[in-house]
Amino acid sequence: PELPTVDELSQFLSRKLPDYMVPGRFLFLDALPLSINGKVDRQALPTQDDQFKQREVTYTAPQNEIEQSIASILQEVLEIESVGVTNNFFDLGANSLLITTAYRKLGIVLPQETQSISLVDLFSYPTVRTLAQRLTQTQKINVLEQQHLETEQKLTQGKNRLKQRLDRSKLAQKH
Repeated sequence: PELPTVDELSQFLSRKLPDYMVPGRFLFLDALPLSINGKVDRQALPTQDDQFKQREVTYTAPQNEIEQSIASILQEVLEIESVGVTNNFFDLGANSLLITTAYRKLGIVLPQETQSISLVDLFSYPTVRTLAQRLTQTQKINVLEQQHLETEQKLTQGKNRLKQRLDRSKLAQKH
């Protein structure tokens, strides 16, 4: 029987699993190496990265400052030359520990933008573009919430001033 291609495997798994659980690399073996006891001999498994077959990954350059910042942090953390805005972090070799490191560095480089996102957001938005859109959306929501709070405060202050004037007016009428 003909083996599925890496892209076919990825597409199949994408329909069954969340994005972050779909492997970015695959290794095809004729058989698993077994120990004398008949168990998988993990030490005998191949480890060379060049033996792995990866999905085809296209590069699309970052378009704005936030995308550039995210991409450069991921390049540093993943120790790779370039990260395109549509490349899935996990396809490029990310794991939960590296994502945690990237999250921490994002908080340093983009403190304002990352205030309202969680580590889980990096798993939910696993590309530079989707994460940048999430950060921008969160930032806009924060600005709107701040404007709403300021408007409420001004209304409350106005009501209080009006109440004080009414109270003074009532006092003046009594005297």
